Amino acid sequence: MHRPFKFAFRCTTALLALLCIGSNSKAQVIASPITVKIPASDLQLDGPIYDYEIGVHEVANYQFAAFLNDAELHNKVFINELGDNLLFRPAPLDNGDIGLVDGTAPDGVFDISQSQLTYANQAPIGLRYGVIPGKEGHPAVGMSWIGAVKFCNWLTLDQGYNKNQRCYKEGPTAIDWFPSTIGSEVGGTQKATNIARDLNASERFALVRDFRGWRLPMDGGETRTGTVNARPRAFNEWYKAAAYDPSAPDTPRTAFPGTLDQHSVMPKHWIHGFGRDPLGNPDANFRTSGDPYDNPQASVNGTTPVGYYNGSDHGGVFQTNPNNNPYGLVDASGNVWEFLTDQVATTVSLIPDRAIVGGSYLSNTTQISPASRSEIVVSSPQAAVGLRVMRVRSAPTFEDLGGGTAGVAGAPRLVGHGTLTPGSPMALELRRAPASALMLRWLSIQSQPVPLLGGTVHAFPFFNQKLIVANPQGEYSLSIDWPTGFPAGASIWGQFLVQDTSLADGFSLSNAIKATIP
Repeated sequence: MHRPFKFAFRCTTALLALLCIGSNSKAQVIASPITVKIPASDLQLDGPIYDYEIGVHEVANYQFAAFLNDAELHNKVFINELGDNLLFRPAPLDNGDIGLVDGTAPDGVFDISQSQLTYANQAPIGLRYGVIPGKEGHPAVGMSWIGAVKFCNWLTLDQGYNKNQRCYKEGPTAIDWFPSTIGSEVGGTQKATNIARDLNASERFALVRDFRGWRLPMDGGETRTGTVNARPRAFNEWYKAAAYDPSAPDTPRTAFPGTLDQHSVMPKHWIHGFGRDPLGNPDANFRTSGDPYDNPQASVNGTTPVGYYNGSDHGGVFQTNPNNNPYGLVDASGNVWEFLTDQVATTVSLIPDRAIVGGSYLSNTTQISPASRSEIVVSSPQAAVGLRVMRVRSAPTFEDLGGGTAGVAGAPRLVGHGTLTPGSPMALELRRAPASALMLRWLSIQSQPVPLLGGTVHAFPFFNQKLIVANPQGEYSLSIDWPTGFPAGASIWGQFLVQDTSLADGFSLSNAIKATIP
């Protein structure tokens, strides 16, 4: 469901405070993103099992200009977290570029020459950034990954969240910017850990569970680049929102056969991010789409306004098809690449590069699949890269602990739904078991992990075991109203042992889930 725009009016100085009262106010208008909910109940196999909301559109120029104005005001006048760790160029070099405080990258946060924004250094601080006329609704570009992260942290504070809800750490150098939950190895620091590796599964879940602020989507923890064999991953927020659809073809397909970008597409996923296949010129903004904003020169920005591909012919100028996917996202394929939280394996700098997804107006037709990945240096602004933001509104009840082993249809997949408040509906669902398989359901109120079948039993010691049978589709579902009597903060573990005659030892093991009572 779409949320309406929420506007907050700020007066930048005492004079502007007076102007806010009049009809000719120049106080900035800051709009929160319009979002859609991606529900846990939409069971992307091996995908996220928690609700989250994600922007319908890529962040637009007018929104990013409002952020930069507010950040400069709080960097130079009010001096607080909203503008911390940014270096705005001093006069006479103040052209709108923003760098890192340590001075190593004068445009390492934002490069105005790569953007569609303007900067008037003689205007009052807080009103200096504007947008090239006619480009207000185009996706914002010209920020680095650090700049995108700063936007997320700023938006978190701007919308009233405590600073402890910011999803990213900040600091004066490029090495100081990373997800808040990454741990430190023994004898090390979070910075050193961020250089050594990406977030692990427990750190990703902590980000989902403990932080309500805005951030960039995650990709599930596979450090990779290029168009790959697309498959769901436990924290793959981007791919679920961009490509998953229970109404999509229920068979694996091959995308772009015979090209360097050939990859497999999982059942119930679209090749492209607009909810249908194949791709035509009216569907999305790519290099040769033919829209009136196309330009063959890479130096010339060829973005279309967000939502331009909406089914209209724009007054006879260019016929478009509706670009919104089943969740309502637009431009999930093409227009601009979008930053992710995740690192990539291929890196050209000391600090690991970050992933970008979805292709852009400069991409060919095989690069604007939601499965298409590339990489970017954290302090490198580009004219074809922007951002889409998301947040988790409430802590998830269920955590996927893994531990499963593969069977004839892959590792059996167990998920849970519900808040576990007394009397509320709750469900356990198991998928990917053999047809009509015998299964043991295990529940435990503590966890002493035990190795089994090459996996791990987390739901041990058992306080409840029950023999059940999968249906002919290899699935099982239990729905109940959650009973009373469980103390707040208590945890319950669940897992399944599944008979599988295709295996030498005759059994496979599902993943374990942990549910915490609110």
